[in-house]
Amino acid sequence: MLPIFAHYLGSEGYGIFGMLEVISGIMTVIVGYGLLGGMQRFYFEKETETERKTVISTAIIVTVLIVLIVCFPVFLLKKQISHLAFGDPVFANYVAISVVAFFFDMTAQSAGGYLLIKQNSLLFTLFSIQRFILSVVLNIYFLIYLEMGVLGLLYSSLISVIIYSASLHIHALWHVGLSFSRDDAQKIIRFNLPLIPGYIAGLVRNDADKVILRSFLGLAELGSYNMLLKFSSLIVLFVVQPFLRIWTVKRLEACETSDGPDFMAKMFTIQLALMLFVGLILALEVPLVLRIMTPQEFWMPGFFVLLAVFAKILFGAYYHFNFGLIYEKITYKISVIQTVTALFGLAMSFVFIKYFEILGALIASNLMFFFQCILAHVISNKYYRIPFEWTKISGLIFTTSILFFMIDGLDISTHLSSGYFIDVLSSLAVKAMNFLSLNNFRGGVLMTSVIGYMPLLVEGLVKLVLSFSYIGVLVVCGLVTYKQLINFMKLSVGKLKFATR
Repeated sequence: MLPIFAHYLGSEGYGIFGMLEVISGIMTVIVGYGLLGGMQRFYFEKETETERKTVISTAIIVTVLIVLIVCFPVFLLKKQISHLAFGDPVFANYVAISVVAFFFDMTAQSAGGYLLIKQNSLLFTLFSIQRFILSVVLNIYFLIYLEMGVLGLLYSSLISVIIYSASLHIHALWHVGLSFSRDDAQKIIRFNLPLIPGYIAGLVRNDADKVILRSFLGLAELGSYNMLLKFSSLIVLFVVQPFLRIWTVKRLEACETSDGPDFMAKMFTIQLALMLFVGLILALEVPLVLRIMTPQEFWMPGFFVLLAVFAKILFGAYYHFNFGLIYEKITYKISVIQTVTALFGLAMSFVFIKYFEILGALIASNLMFFFQCILAHVISNKYYRIPFEWTKISGLIFTTSILFFMIDGLDISTHLSSGYFIDVLSSLAVKAMNFLSLNNFRGGVLMTSVIGYMPLLVEGLVKLVLSFSYIGVLVVCGLVTYKQLINFMKLSVGKLKFATR
């Protein structure tokens, strides 16, 4: 839906949406995700099932109360906040809708935490898919059919998150009941309080570049930058978050075993390999997608996308490097790490954005997250040592970078802008659209676009196929042996032959 948003919102509309995310981020740091972390941490300390159910129910109740306390004053001061964020109180209604949606989204975190603790990833995925489908349908209705712009996008988000949150709460409370323990509530809050300064620092770390970009370059440039961040965040959505939802619970079980540290090191290497593969595809394909499906103001070179993606990879890696502090419950040091990182990132953003604009923001983001990983590893390693496989990690990053520059340097669309091959493909595309009765869709605009963008479509397909040469990177770095690769290929070919009989 991102390219559709680009056409119907424009870069300025995307900039407005980006500032609303900053406001939600400010409220997030006050509430903190530590309530979910505290619930998971203390759940496994309880011995009976009744005590564990009480922890879940207590965490849900505490989350609702805290989020309500945070949201109420923000809702009342929506005009003043709109003036601070946008320089105009006219966006007060946008702020109000964002606050209500934030309430349901944050309270859903603790209710959804019950599914993660029970490792019921299938049901959690089904709830998430339900939210996604509903959101897409509502986006089409409000944004495309009614053409309501940013307001339509906010309505869509609000309705989908209300249904999502209600579904998770009904399921969780149906299984654990409604009970409250004052002692458990105090433990969860005490676990969370030392993290709040770190969340505030995390807000500065994650959103300072947006505020500085808006100050230096305006809402339109912020919108283009925000579009790039949305695409790069796909790696967080499809790899980092699903992995951590299971791993944050599983590692608390694995860490106490004799081979726990080695197992955790291998899991990081596997996740990194997966993140780099998805990141490689995004870095190669996103620039082409932007050129095909968005106005020119959103276009970005592949190197920009690579930097944005790698920043998200470093962001995901951080949650492996700080485990020792979670293990020993020394949460205040996490706040120290994030505070120091935020100050470092703020300085880098001011320096680099001023002189290099969007490129500077991407460079600053990578330096900041890299610094955070180093700091977390040095401090956390004193409490729980994980023998990370640094040789494989370095090899993966280096060889993947070389592979990107080799494939990205192939300017296939320029060489295919005309010629027999493109003429044949265009002719086939016209016949296919005539067969599907799409030749007159939107006055023939679709057919014209497909034919005009045929060289870019071919380039995207070729680069996608070439990106699977990443399998060779896995062999070179020792994650997969040559023999295993050959056996896998033989097995795949055998299944393909069987399927075509």
